[in-house]
Amino acid sequence: MSNLDITSGTNQLLPSSRQPQKLSSLVTVSALRLRVAYHYPLSDIQNAHRTVEAGGLDGKVVISV
Repeated sequence: MSNLDITSGTNQLLPSSRQPQKLSSLVTVSALRLRVAYHYPLSDIQNAHRTVEAGGLDGKVVISV
């Protein structure tokens, strides 16, 4: 390729029984921030699904059970 100095790669998380605990610890100490775009109760799952289908979200859609 030319002199664009572009690097491509893939990030992959491998399953581990310790991952949820590690991620929770990072959130607790504010080392990992979770971006939530919308929060819906389970009773409003239809609107949550429509929101995801519409796209353009700047974060995740959270469903409370």
